[in-house]
Amino acid sequence: MSFTTRESLLNKIQDGDQASWEEFYLLYRPMAFRHGRRLGLSREECDELFQQVMVQFFKSIGTFHYQPELGRFRNYLIRALRHAASRLLEHRQPVEMLPETLSAVNEGGLLNEIDRKILADWRGALFNQALAELKKQVEQQTFEAFCFYGLQRREVGEVADYLQMKPGSVYTAKSRCVAMLRNIIGELQKSDPEFKL
Repeated sequence: MSFTTRESLLNKIQDGDQASWEEFYLLYRPMAFRHGRRLGLSREECDELFQQVMVQFFKSIGTFHYQPELGRFRNYLIRALRHAASRLLEHRQPVEMLPETLSAVNEGGLLNEIDRKILADWRGALFNQALAELKKQVEQQTFEAFCFYGLQRREVGEVADYLQMKPGSVYTAKSRCVAMLRNIIGELQKSDPEFKL
């Protein structure tokens, strides 16, 4: 497979590859932002949240060794987000800070729900990564037919008319893309078994 797995992305970052740092940023920043917003952080604080996680990761990259058998990268990232969010909330002015929010973050009352949402975000990011890889492997018209008919559930006749295809070709495009997407997801599952799509 040509797409970047979590392990190969981390290895490239460790080697100082700038493009991989940018991919890391684009992949995980939205997740960090949503996590911060769920905790009531402002947009500026959400940016600060991810910057803190990036700085922490950058500092540890020299000694960081990704070993999936010892724990998934997702778990590492969730812990880093949790600690950074807790630090940001603790440094707020007392009048701004809701005591129950800080208590929930520290004691885990809110974290179980947030962790579930982060896992959903994670799966969404992985699915988008799989779709991006699929798009590279098929013709544009085939990919569009799959998106319109297979993902958006539009009527086959409408999709065929719009893309100037025969209805049978739309069915074929969907079947082909579903099979390829299963293979791509199968590869992603090897590095993150909880993908579960």
